Amino acid sequence: MAEPPLAPSAAEEAAATADVEEEEEEEEEPFVFEHPLMDAVFSGEAVESAEDEYIQSLMGSTDFDGLPDDVKKEVADDLAQELSQRLLDAETNAANATSEREFQMTIAQAIQGFDAMAMLVAEHVQTLKVNNSFKGDE
Repeated sequence: MAEPPLAPSAAEEAAATADVEEEEEEEEEPFVFEHPLMDAVFSGEAVESAEDEYIQSLMGSTDFDGLPDDVKKEVADDLAQELSQRLLDAETNAANATSEREFQMTIAQAIQGFDAMAMLVAEHVQTLKVNNSFKGDE
């Protein structure tokens, strides 16, 4: 009668698990998403100041040129509030991430979603500018 195979020792199991984890890490492509907000979130930089700088750069773009100051301030405030909320929500959702890559992707998706929404706001602002339809112009 054949003897049953010996169970692996704890050291052998740990080595096998480590090998599998290393292979999984090697197979995963590096996550690359170059964006000033992404850099701030993962560098330990003050995210609030990075958010402010990012909103200011958006408002300084040609998409928002020629707006009345009060409209520009209102749009900037709304964008800043939206960006802060999206990043806060993403960080909360990413707290349950099972890997660093999943965490990064959650934050990146929030940033991409904000950028898409900001582009729509810019297009809307341009339409209002062309039609001279800003608040108070009535």
